[in-house]
Amino acid sequence: MHYAEKVLIPLHPPLLTAAPYGWLWSLAKKILQQYLLGVTGRSCEEAHDKASPLHLCCQWGLTSVVQTLIEHDAAINIKNEELKTPLHVAIENQNPSIISLLLCHPNIDLTLRDKRGLTPFATALTCRNIKAAQAILVKLPTAAEQADDHDAYRQTALHVAAAAGHEAAVSALLQNGSNFNATDSNGDNALHIAAREGHLSVARVLLTESSLDAETVNIKGQNPLHVLSRYSRENSSAMCELFLECMPNYPLNQPDLHGNTALLLAYMKGNGNLCRILVKAGACLGAMNKDGVTIFNYQVATKQLLYRKRFCYDVNSADKVLSP
Repeated sequence: MHYAEKVLIPLHPPLLTAAPYGWLWSLAKKILQQYLLGVTGRSCEEAHDKASPLHLCCQWGLTSVVQTLIEHDAAINIKNEELKTPLHVAIENQNPSIISLLLCHPNIDLTLRDKRGLTPFATALTCRNIKAAQAILVKLPTAAEQADDHDAYRQTALHVAAAAGHEAAVSALLQNGSNFNATDSNGDNALHIAAREGHLSVARVLLTESSLDAETVNIKGQNPLHVLSRYSRENSSAMCELFLECMPNYPLNQPDLHGNTALLLAYMKGNGNLCRILVKAGACLGAMNKDGVTIFNYQVATKQLLYRKRFCYDVNSADKVLSP
């Protein structure tokens, strides 16, 4: 028996169960050998991405090896090239048993951020790992206060949760006092993000569980309705109806910095259903942007919308109708 095996077997008996599976035994043995040769949890032959053995085990889901490394004082808060700790990696790989092991460590630091500026709590929200987020809150209740910290793009955890489409996390953040009007480096609040990504359930939570300013404009002069029209996701019509239900007096005809209204943006995208809803709600058909473009002279394929969707406008009446 090789000397390394004599060391490894008493070190971690459960690894014996891996013996019949040559590749797994070799892998586990190599990881532990590298760890035993290191002084900070990294091997002498450090991986190109600066991943420690603990990072690798968290990535591959080797719970037993993670436990052994922790028992033998592996550096719990060590960072890889992306500045991710083993906990970041475990959360990203959705491994609850490893996450629990790491959170039980008395020296775990839940405030460390990766290159994107994300703490483990924010990472859990990004990955839609609500159980991990809840476990972190149990371990560190003040983690919710980190929700309003900004990353490199000035995004808060609420932005991250909105982008991920996780309505439960958005609701939890709002209940814990998250700043619902926070804006990122583009001037977008969480509702802009939800509209851009087409997350209807998130938009509903934001509009019904907070006093968010839904008329906030970003650096392009666009409110969430502009963004909704610009990106025109499949459920944009349903989200527009939600806007109108929650905010009957929403400024439908407000232009962005280029003079585009929500209707004009939706028309340019060829979104006939959204156009119909906006016109029925009172959007102006004759709005012109700074380039002199209207829905009547826009020269692309969507020009056919005027006929294909059979826009009807009675110039002798204040009523606007968009027939099906």
